[in-house]
Amino acid sequence: MTDRLSLYDPTFEHDACGVGMVADLTAKATHATVSDALTILENLEHRGATGSDVDSGDGAGLLVQMPDAFVREVFGPVVPDAGTYGVAFWMIPRHLDLPATRAAIDEVLASVGLGSIGWREVPVNSSILGPTSAASEPVFIQQLIAPTKANVNLERSMFCARKVLEHRLDIYASSCSPPVLIYKGMLSSPTSTIFRGPSRRASRVGDRGGAQPVLHQRPAPLGPRSTLSLHRSQRRDQYRARQPKLDDRT
Repeated sequence: MTDRLSLYDPTFEHDACGVGMVADLTAKATHATVSDALTILENLEHRGATGSDVDSGDGAGLLVQMPDAFVREVFGPVVPDAGTYGVAFWMIPRHLDLPATRAAIDEVLASVGLGSIGWREVPVNSSILGPTSAASEPVFIQQLIAPTKANVNLERSMFCARKVLEHRLDIYASSCSPPVLIYKGMLSSPTSTIFRGPSRRASRVGDRGGAQPVLHQRPAPLGPRSTLSLHRSQRRDQYRARQPKLDDRT
């Protein structure tokens, strides 16, 4: 065991995620700010986790403020005023029936006073995926959502609907919110921006998407320190198992 002179125990140390943020001090959203964030993400490979399949990662992504101009370009004139709508970014397994899944989503949304205005399948570059991530690649769907009645708390209702749907259906939302949009996947840092081409496009088109983007690269769940900690724990368990019980001692 490690000798300690304080409450600090070095065995509690472990690797952490790679996280970054770029902010414009004038709060002006620009393509340059999002581009800088993507450059940081591309250079966080040393914080990420990959196995023998180097093109599949443990998770990387980018959060941006809702890019209103981009949303209007891809969904058209049906988009309400900024701040009165939200976007759900669904990951739907390919084995599910898409029309039936959409109907189930709409049913839950209706129960909390929300309605679907539009759907779009997000274009991606699947050719760069490694075998691991390609084997479970879902369909990426963005859904435009707005209240259907007065006095609906949009953000709260979208949160509640998301939680119900993720428990009821085999689907997942990277984001389901009025103020932010999140692009992410089981990607390595270098491949994340190639696969997620639309995130760069959103920064070019939108005037509301790039004042303070936040990025994330998930680390290895079992790094060198956590593996050592696991080994020590197993050794302690083995030692205790070999000790005689108090009742058996003479």
